[in-house]
Amino acid sequence: MTADELLDLLQERPFKPLRFFRDDGRVREIYNPRLAMVSTTSVVIGTHHNPRAKIGKRLATFSLQQIARVEPIEV
Repeated sequence: MTADELLDLLQERPFKPLRFFRDDGRVREIYNPRLAMVSTTSVVIGTHHNPRAKIGKRLATFSLQQIARVEPIEV
C-alpha cells in the first residue's frame, strides 16, 4: 500500500472505520482518522480499547510495506 492510497482511505467522507492486516498477522483498527499519521514509508496509529475515543492510549507504528490488506469495519 502506498501513502497516497492510505490517505485516500483516511480522507473519505463519511469516514468508514478501517481494519489493517499486517503481514505478520497482527491487526490494527482505526475508528477515527485523526488518530492516524501517514508518512511516505510508515503509518502511526493511536490505538484505544474504546472505539469512540478521540485520543490514543498507545501508538502503533509500522511500515506501509507491512500492510497486507485493509478492510472496512461494518458498524
